[in-house]
Amino acid sequence: MRSLRSATAIAALISLFPGTTFAQGAPPAEQPATPPTQPGAAPTFAPGTTGQPDPWGGMNAGGLAPPAPLTAQRPPADPPPSTIQDDLDESKEEDSGRGPSWFWIEAQGGYEHVGLNTFNVDDQALAVGLVETESNGGAISAGLGAQIFFLTIGARGRMGFFEAWQIGRVGGEIGFRIPIGFVEPRFDLGAGYAALGNFDGVVAENIAMRGFYARAGAGVDFFPVNVLSIGGHASFDFMGLTRPALGPQQIDAVLADDPDVGDLPAKRKALALDGSGYGASFAIQGTIGLHFP
Repeated sequence: MRSLRSATAIAALISLFPGTTFAQGAPPAEQPATPPTQPGAAPTFAPGTTGQPDPWGGMNAGGLAPPAPLTAQRPPADPPPSTIQDDLDESKEEDSGRGPSWFWIEAQGGYEHVGLNTFNVDDQALAVGLVETESNGGAISAGLGAQIFFLTIGARGRMGFFEAWQIGRVGGEIGFRIPIGFVEPRFDLGAGYAALGNFDGVVAENIAMRGFYARAGAGVDFFPVNVLSIGGHASFDFMGLTRPALGPQQIDAVLADDPDVGDLPAKRKALALDGSGYGASFAIQGTIGLHFP
């Protein structure tokens, strides 16, 4: 009877507090585990996303997705190997904008100083006092040839004009050019045949001086356009000249044209023997040339 009254009292007390519960808090419902992604299986999606694949296969903690995995970067591919011709063409284009030249022709003109006996002790051996052995005058020359990249090969002729005579030279030449933008420094070596002629009535046509020359030169050319060059050139010539012996009649003719005979027996003796001399010349000339691809 007493237990029934107690139960009735507890029920009445509970009815006074309808929102109060005396049950212990239940643990949160477990989230269903997401199975790992298998090869060939459909991609999984991170919780709270819409249609974005989960790169970590559904692994998360507390609703926070881990950062996306880093992707490996491939190193840049090596450029294809270049050929020597490609390098030369690229160098030409970067340096001067001109392509390679294969043929050239040029003309020169300027000043020249000549000493026929520069390296001689005996000044009478070659000219016998009949011809001035040192003179200044003008010079012109022309050359043509082929160019193989930086190397030039060709031929050149030069004529020097002086007061009492002229000296002509013709021979081969080899050179080297260095392209630097529109500027080309140049160096050349040459050698060939040399001869004096057209004497001014002093020794008439009875005397001849012939021999060889060896030349070294340097200069610089400027290219305002691809095929045209304008520049300056300096050169030094070493010359070896000989004079053949004359017969008695030739000696008489030469001495007859000499207004100042001087020591006649000594001149006769010298003209009857071969003579030789070693001289030099120095020239400064302007240059204009054409270069053909």
